[in-house]
Amino acid sequence: MPATWTETLTGELEWEPSPATTLGILVSGPPLAPYPLVRQVRRALLGPGTLHLEAELSESDIVEAVSKDGVELTAEFRTAARAALRRHVLSGAVPAAELRAATRCDDLGMSPLLLLEEQLVWAYLSQDDPRQECDRLLTDCLLTIAREDRRRILDWAAGALFRLPDLVLDTPSAWLLSEVCLALHRETRRLPPPPMENLPSGPLQEVLRLVPSALVGFHRDGTTLQLGPIGRQRRIAFPLPAIALRPVTVTWPEPDDATGPGPAGVPRRNHELTVDTADGIVEIPVGSGPVRLRNAAGATVDLAAFDPGGPPPELADVDRMLDLLEEAWRESRPLRAQIVRAMSARAVIVRFHDAWAISAYLRFERGWVEEQGLRTYRLVGEDVEVRISNFDRRLQRIMCRPATTTTGILTPGMDLVGRFINAADFGLFVSVPKTSLGFAGPTATGLVHESGFPPGWRRDGPPGFEKGDPVEVRVVTVDPDTGRISLSLRMDRFLSQYPEGTVVEGRVVRVLSFGALVAIPSGVDGLLHISQIAADRDVAFGDAVLVRVLKVDHDSQRVWFATEPPVPEGAPTRTVMLVPGTAARIASAAPADAERLEAVAEFIRRTLGGLPGPMRLVDLAKAINDEFGAAVTGEWLGFGKFSHMLVGLVPEVEVDAKGPGHVRLR
Repeated sequence: MPATWTETLTGELEWEPSPATTLGILVSGPPLAPYPLVRQVRRALLGPGTLHLEAELSESDIVEAVSKDGVELTAEFRTAARAALRRHVLSGAVPAAELRAATRCDDLGMSPLLLLEEQLVWAYLSQDDPRQECDRLLTDCLLTIAREDRRRILDWAAGALFRLPDLVLDTPSAWLLSEVCLALHRETRRLPPPPMENLPSGPLQEVLRLVPSALVGFHRDGTTLQLGPIGRQRRIAFPLPAIALRPVTVTWPEPDDATGPGPAGVPRRNHELTVDTADGIVEIPVGSGPVRLRNAAGATVDLAAFDPGGPPPELADVDRMLDLLEEAWRESRPLRAQIVRAMSARAVIVRFHDAWAISAYLRFERGWVEEQGLRTYRLVGEDVEVRISNFDRRLQRIMCRPATTTTGILTPGMDLVGRFINAADFGLFVSVPKTSLGFAGPTATGLVHESGFPPGWRRDGPPGFEKGDPVEVRVVTVDPDTGRISLSLRMDRFLSQYPEGTVVEGRVVRVLSFGALVAIPSGVDGLLHISQIAADRDVAFGDAVLVRVLKVDHDSQRVWFATEPPVPEGAPTRTVMLVPGTAARIASAAPADAERLEAVAEFIRRTLGGLPGPMRLVDLAKAINDEFGAAVTGEWLGFGKFSHMLVGLVPEVEVDAKGPGHVRLR
């Protein structure tokens, strides 16, 4: 190469002119200049005695990185070098044939994709308008991706779109390659779209079948066809490839009443219009005749002609599809659907096989996608079996879940520590791990129903849990079909809050014939037995009492109390607890009710007094029922409980005299 080429190539650059800079310009075609290419160019164009330039190039500031395979120039220098080389090649200052012979990479062992990128750059360097050649090369690349499903090429393309000159990328195929990369979640440049009439018709349909779908809604009223975002009016969904341009080609016949004579026997011509639905709502005057919609991927929908005075037939089809989906929802029947769009790491949009015009929102349970080693965007286009979990016909809003759920290691009877999610009127929602990885792996949500709360929680509400607080639970049931997990609380934490011997103030929440139930601050109710209450002490509902924890049984989850200070040893204790208000209730009874109360009391005394020992409560209740009927047994004369009635009417009755469920007269 003449010595003046160094000044020619580097004179317009901001870098200091030098033979090493010239060498960098000459090898700026491929994204990574392999060492054999650097050596080949140096020998062919810079002559002998230039071996040191390879080391100088590797150490210069125009090199971004050096690897075992070659050198990578900085993006700024590579762009400027290619532009300078293009100017001088096109002007004839640098002979194109000599340069091409020295920079050919065919036999240097480079990967096919890097060779393709080098060919694109050479077209840029050597042609006044390289767009046609570049469009051909990129079209072949797109067809290879589509026909051989070689999506790994997109990983190269995503980077190449940042490196290639703008003139190379000013082609419809480059734009389409950019859209495919972005649609399939490769980070790259978004190129400006070409005019719709310049879209590459050859590879377009094949390539766009790889792209996830977006949905556009449409509606006909007998005069116009309206296309736009799905809503209450445009509630029939039509899938489109999710790219920046979303063309829909609409074909409809010329109306029968069109003016002007037509040749006999010749059908009227069809109108065809392609519109971009990404721009918003589009209205097309198609009349009430048949209409065909076609998207850029070649998918079509045919709409039948209809009477303008009635509804379009596709609405009847939608109602039929909604009937089918509603029936499947009520029967919890699984349905086949196709994933058409990824919304987030756990949610996608699906379209039902048996209801093509209706889309639904499918949410995977926490950790399911990660457990399968997948990402939701990689599921686009896949079929999945779902069950409808929420169906709103009026808004045409449908929520789904996978038809089957994995329960992992969760089995009934398993004890574990979950995390509080939120509270509802009917219970608590708790997150529990499904694998031995704990909360680092997939989790499920279970319900602790309010029926399993401690008495104090059911009465006063659960304590104020914060989201994420640990909750000790036990698995009650697991339903793999519905994914529902029923949990119960493990009371160990709340029972252990006040260990045996602890003195605590509680509140009387219930008075029984054999004692009182006392609620303590942990939400647990315990029994204060009559044997722990002094004979002269009254205990009534709502009283605040100081109690000492006598015993805590974790198996039965029961607690027993004693009064504090305790009853002295040998001192008399209560033998029965009178129901509050008994005397007032009897005194204020109407004469007829008073006679009945007295008759029942006399019957109890007579029945128990004639026995040599205790009588079972159930036998006494049966005897009263036989004697007086439902007039007494319905609400036990207003006392609510049978034992309360006995103690209220006959104070000398001793309940549980022989053991649980027995009664006698003292």
